[in-house]
Amino acid sequence: MFEGWLADVGGSDHKSSVGEFSKNGTLDYTGTMVNPYTYTQFLVTEEPFEDPDPNAASVVAGTELVSPFGQ
Repeated sequence: MFEGWLADVGGSDHKSSVGEFSKNGTLDYTGTMVNPYTYTQFLVTEEPFEDPDPNAASVVAGTELVSPFGQ
C-alpha cells in the first residue's frame, strides 16, 4: 500500500499523513490544516499490509512543494 505525507524536511522533520492511495492510484484528502506553510515536501511511502506503526515507512517518491504552499 502507498501512503501520502506532507513533511517539514529540514525544520521539525514532522510528517503528517494525508491518507492511502486508492487502488486506481488516486489520493483524496479533505481536512483543515492549521499551518500548511510548515510543509516543504510531499512524500510517498510504501507501507506494509495492515501496518500498526503510525510512522512513515520507506520513501519511494517525493517532491518539493512550491513556495508558498497552501495559499
